[in-house]
Amino acid sequence: MSIFEFLKINMMKIKKDVDGLIQLLKHGKDISERSNAALALGEIGDKRAVIPLIKTLDEKDYKIKREVVYALGKIGDTRAIEPLDKIINEMKGKMKVGEWMHETLGDNYGMLIPKLKQDTDNYSDIYKSAQEAIRAIKRKKWENIPKNDRYFLKQCENLSYLRKRAHG
Repeated sequence: MSIFEFLKINMMKIKKDVDGLIQLLKHGKDISERSNAALALGEIGDKRAVIPLIKTLDEKDYKIKREVVYALGKIGDTRAIEPLDKIINEMKGKMKVGEWMHETLGDNYGMLIPKLKQDTDNYSDIYKSAQEAIRAIKRKKWENIPKNDRYFLKQCENLSYLRKRAHG
């Protein structure tokens, strides 16, 4: 990404041009431009960006996936929890392959298969970022609820959890 494109994205962020940044996220000419658009959308925090960001989670590229996860955590919309859970489970499965290769080939597997080692590290990074994003969303959800109502809602969540466990 050129310095011009970087400045353009920063100007869009300053102007809170959510629609323009969503277009860059969808149709940017390279991963770097699209990743920076995702970050800018997260910094703005406008909920209009949630659905386009969620759709971008299907990308194969590690960098854009990581930045989208971060942006969703910054926005804090509860619609992102289920897709982020899906990402956590996907990364968990991919990390297991890397762990198996490490166990099978020993400490030298990173030298033998550097791409797999790098991918495993990337999956771990996305996994941890998605977990943190979910925690951030849940914290933000509770911050918007008056303190008097939080205890009651927590009890309702606990009851719902117990029902699921009993019938699950």
